[in-house]
Amino acid sequence: MTEADTIFGIMASLGREGYSVQALIRLAAPLGIAENTVRTTLHRMQKKGTIASRREGRQAVYHFTNKAVKISGNVLKGFHTPDWSGWDNLWRGIIYSVPETNKPLRHRIRTKLALYRYRPLYPGFWIRPYKENDDDPNDWTDDTKTACSDIVVFTPETPFAKKRIQELWQVEQVNRGMAGVCRQIQKEAAAAKSISPEEAFKRKIITGEKAVASLFSDPLLPDEYLPNDWNAVQLRILFQDFDAVMTKIAGPFISKILEEVEE
Repeated sequence: MTEADTIFGIMASLGREGYSVQALIRLAAPLGIAENTVRTTLHRMQKKGTIASRREGRQAVYHFTNKAVKISGNVLKGFHTPDWSGWDNLWRGIIYSVPETNKPLRHRIRTKLALYRYRPLYPGFWIRPYKENDDDPNDWTDDTKTACSDIVVFTPETPFAKKRIQELWQVEQVNRGMAGVCRQIQKEAAAAKSISPEEAFKRKIITGEKAVASLFSDPLLPDEYLPNDWNAVQLRILFQDFDAVMTKIAGPFISKILEEVEE
């Protein structure tokens, strides 16, 4: 995780409308992020369009942009077990063609499609399961339109083999990663009674980052393409319980910082 990921995580996990620079500096300190690094990171996040600032009195307050809200919404999909009941083997496909000379555009398209959990069935043809009225965000369509792309919904003549789909989404690797995060959460939860509010905040963010990243790697596939020991459901339950416990213990530490910087 980068410093930007951590600061984004702090802002998202505490759920406030805005954060002063001083609040973010003090919240980032237990995580080993120095003041100058926080300031530099905030500047870079502004340039990338994930945060913006407004003036409140004599200080700047940072808040999420619409772009960040979309990113958060896509990440939060991994927090919920998808309902594929009634799925009738429909798939959505993105077909694009970009000249070899325009590698930056090719990279942008592939990165965005991967973030929305699409995978390449063939070069230039990315797919994922689809249900009617799917609310899949489509802010990547501007890039794909530029690349002379087509969006199609189709039913394969022969259903895709389970092994093929699992290999495309690296299901076994993702499942092992989730199992490891589950074990870590269980271990840290068992020791929760003996930690300080500051340490609870630190674990909330650091372990939370690992859990969120693991849940974000969930391809959100229909059950028929998942192993019987799929760990996503257990991880969601463990993480939500863990985050609630750590947030409660960390409450005095968080409140003290926010109250002091707002005085």
